[in-house]
Amino acid sequence: VGADPLHPLWVVLCSSGLRIGEALGLRWSDVNLAAQTARIVQTTQRINGGKVVFGTPKSNSSRRLIALTSLAVESLRKHRIKQNELRLQLGPAWQDHDLVFPCETGGPWEPSRVLYRFHKALKTAGLPKRRLQDLRHTAATLMLEEGVPMKVIQETLGHSSYTLTANVYSHVSESMQRQASAALDAVFEREKARKGS
Repeated sequence: VGADPLHPLWVVLCSSGLRIGEALGLRWSDVNLAAQTARIVQTTQRINGGKVVFGTPKSNSSRRLIALTSLAVESLRKHRIKQNELRLQLGPAWQDHDLVFPCETGGPWEPSRVLYRFHKALKTAGLPKRRLQDLRHTAATLMLEEGVPMKVIQETLGHSSYTLTANVYSHVSESMQRQASAALDAVFEREKARKGS
């Protein structure tokens, strides 16, 4: 999958929980690689007639600052070098929108083309077909499994309410609660065995 030009996009989606429109609207001016952060202030969306346009996130909670993983930052650094090389090759043909993830000529991606490329990357990697939205769910699930508080995950995902996040990921919470209960049982069993001996 590493040879795929959109590999950095898949890395960012899977490690940040961004919506695809947020990732495709991300500009280099919104990214601080040194601080490992990205400001979500622009999105792409398709309007009637199929044209892709820039817009702003729907709500205040969607406009946010997120932390980027070291993996994402490393991928973005390499991606930026390749993108600069491509921009120089294309010269005046390059459409400069300052996008982190532009199409081959610098403009915004058409969403169906991104989905096609995603499915192609999955097939190349020998993985089953998935939705792009599943990368967002993967990020949230991994955060939950690593003990990140639900409130932090809500803010990272840009959900409007804690309840929405909790409802969507309640199945993960239940699984984690069972693990916690089993861990406590193990503690009590050890203590009982210690006292009984």
